[in-house]
Amino acid sequence: FRGGAQLRELMLGMMASAPSDPVERHIQMSAKVVLYERALIERGGVRFESERRFLSEDLLFNLDALSHATCATVLPDRFYNYFQNLSSITQACRLDRLAAYETLNRELGRRYLSFSNDAEWQLRTDRLFIGYLRSYMRGVVAANAPRKDKLRTLKEVCKSPEWEPIAGRYPVRSMRPMHRLIWQLTRHGQVWTIYA
Repeated sequence: FRGGAQLRELMLGMMASAPSDPVERHIQMSAKVVLYERALIERGGVRFESERRFLSEDLLFNLDALSHATCATVLPDRFYNYFQNLSSITQACRLDRLAAYETLNRELGRRYLSFSNDAEWQLRTDRLFIGYLRSYMRGVVAANAPRKDKLRTLKEVCKSPEWEPIAGRYPVRSMRPMHRLIWQLTRHGQVWTIYA
């Protein structure tokens, strides 16, 4: 990937796929699977955010680094073996994460102002948020927590103010049928149906 237009495509692919694509993301965003030239990191002032400040700190790091790059290469090979620790922070679903997803969504808009008028960038940001909340709701339903707390959390997700601007611009008809159903249930606050 060389130059602004191609690097933009790489950044888009790292964030989320196009709305009509059945695959959520084609390009791995984990910071564990990338190499960057140190000078690029230093020159751009790129820093790794704490996961306590932002969810998807890997995504932010990669987007920040790529926004200062002039070229990048993606290798099709996998050189990283991932050990799943079932007791790790990434496996447990906390019922207080909605605000963190909303903060990440707003941060993507704030941090990359140069893309603010880019409709495709906005659609990818929207898809990322939609996908994250769909996954979050699945985790909430499966969480080891009282049902009333899970229902309260699902209701909060349905009432998130982030949905309104997304609803006005996202091509819902291009979603996969099950994703479209979850979208409709969420937008109409059908908490019990989502829970079921």
